[in-house]
Amino acid sequence: HPEKGWVYIATKDGAIRSKDGGKTFKKMLDAYCCGMSVVNSKPNNIYISAKEGFYVSTNGGDSFTAINESGYPTRYPARVNVSPANPNKMVLQDDHLSADGSFLSKNYYSNDGGKTWFESVTDASMAFIPYNIRQTVFAWHPTDENKVIVNWNAINMSTDGGKNFYWSNTGFAAICGTGLVFNVNNPNLVAISSQDYNGGFSTDGGKTWTYVPYGENSWGGY
Repeated sequence: HPEKGWVYIATKDGAIRSKDGGKTFKKMLDAYCCGMSVVNSKPNNIYISAKEGFYVSTNGGDSFTAINESGYPTRYPARVNVSPANPNKMVLQDDHLSADGSFLSKNYYSNDGGKTWFESVTDASMAFIPYNIRQTVFAWHPTDENKVIVNWNAINMSTDGGKNFYWSNTGFAAICGTGLVFNVNNPNLVAISSQDYNGGFSTDGGKTWTYVPYGENSWGGY
């Protein structure tokens, strides 16, 4: 709780609350919780995304209301994040990796407090590597209700409340590099290998890069 310091925990066994700094807990909500969000602008509100549905408390967890939502994903609605600038705006991810092992998860947004949900659109045209929507962490701008960033594969940004995301980097590919080699006869020739995304090469000392799909996997390679 932003003001009272109560501790909230949301798990698959339900949501619990402690009023004594974590010494003791009592259950607030009996549901398979996949995500939870609290914002300073609405200190008594708790937003929980569960497999059973979307829940909101306006009294610090004393009671919850199930929102009669439309378009809400129920496979694994994870990491819900509510805008502090406008709590009616929120995003979450239908986490396929946790649900069935698939990396190609889907992301959703709501502009009406969780009543209706729509799938976000991602523009990956500027991405250097194959584009996979992995497990995410969302972060809203503290004062701009339309701006939210997310970290799947690379830094992505939305300026319309989560409706559209675009690759928002200045050359940062967000890959785990496992080897970087300069040609001893020509230092402008550089090769790099990476975990899960094959690798690439540069002919101008690292200023520009060309991706090399060594493997045949559409998502990248081992």
